[in-house]
Amino acid sequence: MYISGFMKGKIDETSACDSEKSIELSSQLTVKTLLEETNKQIGQIITNEKIRTVNFWGTKTDKLAVLSWLMQHEQLHYGKLILYLAQVNQKLPSSIKEMWGRSSFQN
Repeated sequence: MYISGFMKGKIDETSACDSEKSIELSSQLTVKTLLEETNKQIGQIITNEKIRTVNFWGTKTDKLAVLSWLMQHEQLHYGKLILYLAQVNQKLPSSIKEMWGRSSFQN
């Protein structure tokens, strides 16, 4: 959604994105490959001097400000996922526990 929006100069509800269902049905390797490709595309957006601003939901905004906001927003989703997994007693990697503090997790 956001990659195509950056390329078109406009991010809103009309920006195209992959179907969530197609992602859910993908293998772990496919998802990893898609994430790596997205990472490359974000790098290309950052270095593309032709893209300086994007119309972000009706407001002309600096591309780096939008990228920063999007990364912060993804951190929110990541945090919610980790919190959910901890609440349902799923085993979490020790690196997560070390980063966030062992007392925050039951297992």
